[in-house]
Parts: sequence; structure tokens; C-alpha cells
Amino acid sequence: MIAPRVLAVTGAAVALLLVGVIVGKHEGSTANAKQIAEISSIKQLVGDRLDSPTLAAFRFNPGFACLIYRVDTNRFALRLCFDGKGRLVETADLRTGSPVYGSVTYEPSLAPFRVAPERIIAILRRHGVTDGDILASGY
Repeated sequence: MIAPRVLAVTGAAVALLLVGVIVGKHEGSTANAKQIAEISSIKQLVGDRLDSPTLAAFRFNPGFACLIYRVDTNRFALRLCFDGKGRLVETADLRTGSPVYGSVTYEPSLAPFRVAPERIIAILRRHGVTDGDILASGY
């Protein structure tokens, strides 16, 4: 027979654990939603034409490529980073003194915008990136 005290302590521990899981899930969902909203708002500033005349630079990181856009005189104002599957996983709005970032690199399946990876590669090629550079970056 289980002592009432052991049963009460076990019940309290299970209840505490359940509350922790529910709170953690809510906080995670809220954080994900905020990141997705930031990514979407920065993407809207660039528009759907990724190869627009404002495309000023690009950067490779292992496994993803960033397209960097000019706004007025700021050559590095907006950044969109795509992983090798064409998912928009990271953004930056550097137009002001307090930059705005969005990132779902920890869970790329949440990316709110996707393009064919070939489209990103074609844009990079038009801007002088060689196939060797693309392969070396792992993109």
C-alpha cells in the first residue's frame, strides 16, 4: 500500500511538471511566432523580386547564402539568408541604430518563405559567383 504522503508528493510533482510543459510550449510558440513575424516583415521590405536592382552584395555561410539589399545610401540595409533548401531562415533590417533580426535557423521547417534553391543559385551566378564558390560554401 502506498502511503498518502508519497501519493501527495508524487501528484504534486506530476502537476508541476505538467504546468512547466504547458508554459514552455506556450513560450516556445510565442517566440516562434515573433521570429516568423520579423522574417515576414523584413521580406516584405525587399519584395518578391529577389534579384532587384537594390541587391548590393551577397555572403556565404556554411549551408546558407545571404542576399544583401541597399536602401538609400545604406548598402547593407536588409539581409535575407536562405538555407540549401531555399527556406528563408534568417533576416536582418539594419536601416536604423537598433537592428531587427528574425531567425528560424534552429527550426528551419518554420521558415515562412521558400524559393527553389536553383533560383538563389541563378541570382548568385548573375552577380558573378562561380560554381566553385557555390560548391565550396556547401549551398
